[in-house]
Parts: sequence; structure tokens; C-alpha cells
Amino acid sequence: MDMVRGKSYFSLDVDVKEGERILTLSTCDYYLDPDDGRLVIQAVMRPAEETE
Repeated sequence: MDMVRGKSYFSLDVDVKEGERILTLSTCDYYLDPDDGRLVIQAVMRPAEETE
């Protein structure tokens, strides 16, 4: 997770606990990454009652 946070364009204060599932979406974006053209969005998957 430290490597992911180190490469983040946006900084969010989200705690990821061991065993939690992470959803990863990847697409092309040469605006934010002119060299590799990659945009990755990750989210921690949690039950709805924990996000309210």
C-alpha cells in the first residue's frame, strides 16, 4: 500500500486493513501520465453500513 500511495495523484486518508478487498480499475490516460498512458483507480470494498 505504501507504493500505491507514493504514486497517487490524489491523497486520501483511507485506512486499509489486512484482509480487505481492493477493487482496481485501469484505463488509458495520456493527460495525467504522458509516458505510459495509464490511470489506475483503487477502492476498498466495504459493506454499505460501514460507509455511512
